[in-house]
Amino acid sequence: MTLLDSTDVFPAGVEGLGARRVTLASGVSLRLVEGGPVGGSPVLFIPGWGCSAYSFRGNLPVLARAGYRVVAMDLRGHGWSDKPEALHAYTLDTLATDVRETLAALGISRATLVGLSLGGAIATRVALRWPGRVERLVLCGAVGLGAVRFVSAASRLPRALGRAPIRTVPRALVMLALRTAYGNPAQVTPRDVDEYHAPARDPAFHRALWAMVHDVNWRTLHRSEVRRLTMPVLVIFGARDRLVSPRLVSRIIGEAPRAHVVMLAGVGHVSPEEAPERVNAELLRFLAS
Repeated sequence: MTLLDSTDVFPAGVEGLGARRVTLASGVSLRLVEGGPVGGSPVLFIPGWGCSAYSFRGNLPVLARAGYRVVAMDLRGHGWSDKPEALHAYTLDTLATDVRETLAALGISRATLVGLSLGGAIATRVALRWPGRVERLVLCGAVGLGAVRFVSAASRLPRALGRAPIRTVPRALVMLALRTAYGNPAQVTPRDVDEYHAPARDPAFHRALWAMVHDVNWRTLHRSEVRRLTMPVLVIFGARDRLVSPRLVSRIIGEAPRAHVVMLAGVGHVSPEEAPERVNAELLRFLAS
């Protein structure tokens, strides 16, 4: 076990990538990981619940070398970003507004959004509210495209549980969560656990995650919403996804006029981490089409 701090974590030691903070119009400060030419076509990566920019460690360098301007966020409440504790600070609309304000802070008027898990729901909300800001949409294991396991039961528990005096999220719990998310649990490495455990040592982290369980509407997208996704859409799901059911993905997203679905055999919930080469091939093909 290695206790990493904010200077040790990804993208430390990765050539061509750097990290910085931006302060949004709301006053919330987010940590970003960036790479590629500033003039390249922008691609913004949005991680899921409990995750960070580390989720895209296998994707950012490849797309940056291909000439794209890549940016990955740590969501509010996650990673090394601010963790506000105001009531209802973690609604889907608030998280989507963070994405819009991040683009504005970077001087990006229009971008491809790549959302993983809850990040997929956030990217979709941006596309629905501000379609002119979204060039293309990539949804990986996205909330909104299938039934979300575990969350409905957790959301019925009292919000006040998030105020329990937990000093840190145990490393063993982080390992269990990662092994549950992966289609092949043996792929999870000690470094993966260290990277995810590092920000989880902040007591504000578990409070933010619990608030998000209650603030976010984890429902499946309505057909009328899917029809409004008129930009090109790429959906990537792992056939072994145990957290967001892939069973009805094709039927749900089939309402989108320009959507394409890729199902990855042997892959679980976090395809960009588990199968980066396959995901990168799909991303590069989609971006060039």
